[in-house]
Amino acid sequence: MHKAQFDQDGYLLIRDVLSSEASQGVLTSLCSLGNLPGENWEDPQLHQALTDLRESDPRAFGSLYDKIRLTLPLQDFVQLPVLRSLVADITGRSINNFTTSGHMLRLDAPGDSRNRLDWHQETGYYPQNPSGEGCVLWMPLTPCHPDNGTVELIPGSHHGGTRPSADDANEEGRSQQFAIAVTPDDKAKALSITAHPGDAAFFHMQLVHRSGFNASTQFRITCGVRFHDLSAPDFASGYMDYIVR
Repeated sequence: MHKAQFDQDGYLLIRDVLSSEASQGVLTSLCSLGNLPGENWEDPQLHQALTDLRESDPRAFGSLYDKIRLTLPLQDFVQLPVLRSLVADITGRSINNFTTSGHMLRLDAPGDSRNRLDWHQETGYYPQNPSGEGCVLWMPLTPCHPDNGTVELIPGSHHGGTRPSADDANEEGRSQQFAIAVTPDDKAKALSITAHPGDAAFFHMQLVHRSGFNASTQFRITCGVRFHDLSAPDFASGYMDYIVR
């Protein structure tokens, strides 16, 4: 059932996969590395401290962003057994033949347009499987909805394969962009995902999607990882050191 819907739409959102306590280790790492307060992901003190750090010391904020994705708690969290089982179910492949890359904890600040990702496909950033074998796991740690810039996607857009993308000049402290062109028909089909902590969304590597604009007063905090199929004929292991910030 999961695989059929994923193959058709290019994405799948599953509700209440994880408990609210499952990401506690990631929060502890973030607060420890950044010397931040915060009892939970929606703690106003945490969001204010992140805002203060980003405004007062952008380099330190960027360093924290880079460090947290390397932590063991984050890597463990995005590869919990229930998530690994869902990847196998959705792709119809043995989880033993998968590897991961692009572990991330996104901290999307209110009003930030410099790091908002335009329309793109994951194969532009992570070309380990040019044919798109594998999937992206995306999970909200704070509620995600259109007002705070949740992910927008175009259902079925993966059927068109990998589209040409343009690599922009990566300014310091700005997310690198591999933007692709979309048609008016594409935009007419676009939808936003509303999701809550504990939910998990899976995207095809060739699904066209982008970040929304965070018009709220709080950070939008999400995490994710890319699963790559090592058994696919086109897997290119040389890309595994590719890092995007």
